[in-house]
Amino acid sequence: MASYCFTVFAGSKVGVRPEYLTAAKELGKALAERRCSLIYGGSSLGLLGAVAKSVEDHGGKVTGILPKFFAEREGHTAIGEEVLVEDLAARKVIMLEKSDGFIALPGGFGTLDEFFEVLVLRQLNQSKSPIGLLNVSNYYQHLTKLTDFVVDEGFAIQDHRNLFLVSDKPVQLVDMLIGNLKGN
Repeated sequence: MASYCFTVFAGSKVGVRPEYLTAAKELGKALAERRCSLIYGGSSLGLLGAVAKSVEDHGGKVTGILPKFFAEREGHTAIGEEVLVEDLAARKVIMLEKSDGFIALPGGFGTLDEFFEVLVLRQLNQSKSPIGLLNVSNYYQHLTKLTDFVVDEGFAIQDHRNLFLVSDKPVQLVDMLIGNLKGN
């Protein structure tokens, strides 16, 4: 049985840099080796599919939460257990309820939406789950600068900015999040 369950947010495309795909595979391996199960958006495409396949290939448990309208599209089949839900909102609810922590790989607007929703829930003390950004090839450098700017301009406090961890190394990020869960 997995020690923790992590939701990974990521793109349904692989992006332009080969490092993104490499990092997704390394993240999946790191999660499985630490007996962490994966909940993800349910697609076999892109970085989402790569991290799920890697977890499964390394003996980990994978659950894909797939909105019905995605299931009707080619290539959108879950790796591991598939849970069909009505829409994106229902998918988020399940992810939030079942996850001990959250990791964002590079991705598009959906990934950013999911990351910020979890961050706001942490800010409002509606969640205690740790959040991490996997900053592959400095993908999230502008986002971290933006969040620093939000604090500098007085629209958030530093404690809220500190609610998410950042690393460019998949193994290090997983270990940081597990350490956070253990209270280290």
